[in-house]
Amino acid sequence: MNEQNPTSRGFYEHMGFKVVSRSPIDDRGESVSNFADATEINLQLRGVRTMKISGYEDLRVQRTIKSIYEAFKELIVEKDYKKITVTELAKRAMINKKTFYRYYPTLDDLLAEIQAHYSQEYLQQIENLQYPRDLAKSVRTFFTYSVAQDKAYERITISSADSSYAGIRQQMINQVMNKTWGTSPAFNRLNDWQKRILFNFIQNTGLQVYIQWVKNGKKEPLEDAISEATALMEGGVKAYLQLN
Repeated sequence: MNEQNPTSRGFYEHMGFKVVSRSPIDDRGESVSNFADATEINLQLRGVRTMKISGYEDLRVQRTIKSIYEAFKELIVEKDYKKITVTELAKRAMINKKTFYRYYPTLDDLLAEIQAHYSQEYLQQIENLQYPRDLAKSVRTFFTYSVAQDKAYERITISSADSSYAGIRQQMINQVMNKTWGTSPAFNRLNDWQKRILFNFIQNTGLQVYIQWVKNGKKEPLEDAISEATALMEGGVKAYLQLN
């Protein structure tokens, strides 16, 4: 059954939201995940109005959005994104599907909003750092921020490359990299090929140390994981920038 809401576009435009064209529906009856478009619809980072709770909504609205968030995050932890449906989410949140569509045109948009929330919180913590000077502080912040998040964040972050969550994780990484290293004079002196090499090294090294630490049951002290990641990243970045 097609669970797309045929009236949602008009509703969102009427409410002042930016609505982008969606991709074709998949066999689940919902739009195929297009994370660039999905993120564009409701990222505060790009100045677009979102449906996140501000504290001024009617209490019933706040409770409804909170229940949608909680139910969706529970489902993220439990199963692959492709297997989550609006029907299942609505049932768990104890709302009907029409109520869900009052706030989100698709599950993609809800996922993009959650991704934006994670990214924005993290960026706020590192907004005053300079690169490569503050690389060690950035690594520490990534680990301490990550361990303080919920299970849904962890599931998205440690997902395998072929997981349906890998795309949304990459969106989070791209936003952070563009806001941090993308503004670094040392980085911008490199040519495009060198930039791609350094980008991939930075984003994969810290992430892979975190993933291995989590998959190992977090048995090693957090400080040890931070130290390992910092040593690898500082050593590699310093040597690479000196080489170029």
